[in-house]
Amino acid sequence: MKFNKAWLFVLVIWISSVLLISNMFVNTDSNPRRHLIGFTIVNDKHEFAQRLVDAFKTQAKLNKYEAVVATSHNSRINEREQIEEFIRMKVDAIFVTTLDDVYIAESLEKAAKEDIPVFAIDRLIRSDAVVSSITSNNQLIGEQLASFIKHERIKQTGRATANIIEVAGTANVNTTNERHRGFLTGLERESDLKIVESVNGDYDPVTSEQVMTQVIESGIPFDAVYCHNDDIALGVLEALKKAGIKGKIIVGIDGNRAILEAVDMKSMDATVVQSADEMMKVAFSALKLHTKNKKIPTRFYTYSYLYDGSRPITMLN
Repeated sequence: MKFNKAWLFVLVIWISSVLLISNMFVNTDSNPRRHLIGFTIVNDKHEFAQRLVDAFKTQAKLNKYEAVVATSHNSRINEREQIEEFIRMKVDAIFVTTLDDVYIAESLEKAAKEDIPVFAIDRLIRSDAVVSSITSNNQLIGEQLASFIKHERIKQTGRATANIIEVAGTANVNTTNERHRGFLTGLERESDLKIVESVNGDYDPVTSEQVMTQVIESGIPFDAVYCHNDDIALGVLEALKKAGIKGKIIVGIDGNRAILEAVDMKSMDATVVQSADEMMKVAFSALKLHTKNKKIPTRFYTYSYLYDGSRPITMLN
């Protein structure tokens, strides 16, 4: 009889243990913790934007996050709604390449109140709700290209003199403002280098071709064109080609493959190459530090370099 009671006691303990363990696994599987990270980008149809999206997905996978990508298609309303949706999804973090940081300010503050860290990618966002902005040093890039135009003009004419057309990016975007200010800073050192016309290319090749065509038709004399990115440069090159104009100094920013080829073929003079991969690696490293309650800078500058065909390409992504 004692033998039976002992075995009965063991059996009860065994069944209880099995039920407890089973229940634990059922609860875990039925409501798993999803590690989500959202990224909203202005427009994914251009090469550098595509590189940013690809780098985001790669880094998300490496850091064991499920990547959620949304494109606002140049719409402030879409951008704000996408951020709001990320908040409803309770993502672990939000990455933003913004069209209008003022319009989304309230949504960013809402994310901060929900303890969802926000990181600005490629375009600076000035907001206390943003943990950090990860961009190239756009001010320095503008200065570099002003210096490049100066030295190219000295090669051509023996003098640091040039009438320059500036085809700028989207108005009121911090990246546009920084690239403009940096270029002006570079020009201040040489009084005979000057912007004779500044037009808005909206970081778009079609728009840029149209506005450059208008500049050409206006008859304004110019020696160089400063393009705020390589998509703008594509439009400018097309406008010059159709007008049969050669010998102008053309510079851009991004390092798009078509532009790198144009530099190699001498139909374009230079571009500043940016790395989407590095931007995302830095962003995920910053996120990791933030989740560990480490203090991080409000801004990170990632590496870029001027490519004029005189040295091998060391970075494309």
